[in-house]
Amino acid sequence: MRSSLIVGVLACVGSCNFVEAEVTESKPTLVSMPLMAPEADETKGAIEPLSLHPRPHPIPTPPPPLAPANPWANVPYQCETFTVYEAERSVWSKTLQQKVFPANFKRNRHKLTYADQKKNYALARMVANEMGFDPTLVEMHADHEASGRPDIIHILSPDRAANKGAWDKYSYSIYKEVALEDKMKEYSVNDRKYWVTKAELHNVRRYKGNPHWDTFLKYERHVPKRGEVPEEMWEESQSVWSYGYGLYGMNAVLYTHVWDREAPPWIMCADQGIVATLMYVWVARDAKPKCDQLTAKDPEAYSTDGGSNRGIIRRMAKGQCGKGRLGPIWRGLMKEYEAKQGIDWDAPARVGKKWPGWEVYSNGKYKRDDEGNKIPTDRVAVLNHMRAKAERLGLLRPYSRPEGTDPKLVRRQR
Repeated sequence: MRSSLIVGVLACVGSCNFVEAEVTESKPTLVSMPLMAPEADETKGAIEPLSLHPRPHPIPTPPPPLAPANPWANVPYQCETFTVYEAERSVWSKTLQQKVFPANFKRNRHKLTYADQKKNYALARMVANEMGFDPTLVEMHADHEASGRPDIIHILSPDRAANKGAWDKYSYSIYKEVALEDKMKEYSVNDRKYWVTKAELHNVRRYKGNPHWDTFLKYERHVPKRGEVPEEMWEESQSVWSYGYGLYGMNAVLYTHVWDREAPPWIMCADQGIVATLMYVWVARDAKPKCDQLTAKDPEAYSTDGGSNRGIIRRMAKGQCGKGRLGPIWRGLMKEYEAKQGIDWDAPARVGKKWPGWEVYSNGKYKRDDEGNKIPTDRVAVLNHMRAKAERLGLLRPYSRPEGTDPKLVRRQR
């Protein structure tokens, strides 16, 4: 029996496979080899026997951390669309010094019910209250600019002209960037021109890398029959940055970066106006100390309103502290809200501190990245909080678009 065991062991050397231990980071794992040994390749010689000793494997280097995904890259377009209708008769244009056919921009929208309008105002007030901001200011501004429509697109001529100017100023170009970088090298840091050039460079880089910067919105243009020429219709397109959006009529280029530098401008229509109200509060908070400072420095040039309720409304409506008189519609609304809400327009504006828009140091100064941009706080967290509370209060409703008015968004190459 002993001799047969020895013979069996000797036979196994030539035909049996061994078991190899594979080392992992936790504990060895036994990996069984095939039961039948592979045939020897006569061109390569005999097969070398596998070692019984485990071979150490190097610990793999972990991959570099991925860049954080842009949570706003696929935000659905929830703003209005529109159709353009040309007038039948031409008029004289002083600007172009020729006759033109006026274009009427007709918005494609649902009828706004009184109940929905009140719900939209209540939602804006809820967000403002959560942030410690005076809710009357946001309601009155939404009343003036949008009649309580969170999905409104602002397409009047002044709106489009203002957005076009901002588009030209902030449009990124590598040629602009390099030229401004070279220009900065010509001045010392003590030279005012250095800081002016640096501000221009900052503006050019504001939307650098924004995936929606070259997105265009298509719309139909209808031309009526004129004489023997039959009625026509064709598609045109303009940049999505050519308009204002949302409850407060925000300029697409000047305001989108307040939420996120990589967000699309239609973010201001999202979540039934929650995002737009958050942005409104952050901008007003930032404006209040600046307006107070300008009033204290030169009341004749900047009025005495400063960061009062009237001063904040003027700043948010006109874009500058203490510049110009508010129009008759604004003044009428202010009287109405003073009687209805009891607001004192000369009192300091209550802007609050909850849910800040930017990271700050203990001394109150903003934290900034390498390019000088303020570092935003967690937008996802604040939005989720406001959504959850709005749902509990029954203020949110599903968004629906009028049939046949789906937006046609296209990308263009420069």
